[in-house]
Amino acid sequence: MQPVAPNDPPADHALAQRVLREHVASVYDTYRTSTLTHMAFVVVFGAIIYSQLKNPNLLFWLAGLLMVDVYVFFTPRWNPSRPARESAYWARKISRMVTLVSMVTAVVPWLIVPYDNLPMTSLLMAVVVGSCSRAAQSLWPLKAALFGYTLPMSLGLLTALAWQGDGLHLFLALAINEIHERRVFIRVARRCVARLSIAQMGIFEGDRHGGGSLGWLGAVGEFAGIAEQSLFGNVI
Repeated sequence: MQPVAPNDPPADHALAQRVLREHVASVYDTYRTSTLTHMAFVVVFGAIIYSQLKNPNLLFWLAGLLMVDVYVFFTPRWNPSRPARESAYWARKISRMVTLVSMVTAVVPWLIVPYDNLPMTSLLMAVVVGSCSRAAQSLWPLKAALFGYTLPMSLGLLTALAWQGDGLHLFLALAINEIHERRVFIRVARRCVARLSIAQMGIFEGDRHGGGSLGWLGAVGEFAGIAEQSLFGNVI
């Protein structure tokens, strides 16, 4: 039996690194496209709300968010040549970046809601809900990134609505709170990550013991289960 070198990581640690690497790869897969799309959307959204409210502070907010997007786009990013041992670093980095984007976004409800302009408030709510729903689909492998993106902007909208104090805005805040029920996000993230991890372990174990194709078949079944859960419910 071949002795194990003292510096070799345990097998389970190496396997966990490979699983994390796949999670990071899935998040970074649409990095460039998502960032460019977000920049274009920010310009369109900013132009619409400024044309309606004429608040100069919106221009400063727009410039700040675009600067953050430019930083996110040009900063070094993960690529497939990165070793698995660096996956934890890249997971933390993408979490920090999406949290920064969300924190800047969280300012805009305080620039829109006080105007008591219901069409613009409704547009803002639709944008925040849509952004969080999309993030739940693209960032679910990394829970820190998922909540780092969804919570700041959601809390910014909730507090801006609640601060107005009247019945309509309080009702809207309660409605948004129901949409962003935290336990839904938590359970979806935990279930999907757990099942994806099991699927990937099947792949790696299959490769290790010469049963790679069986491992892939098992993984396909797991991914189909994840898709079915995501599309058709039963997450509560």
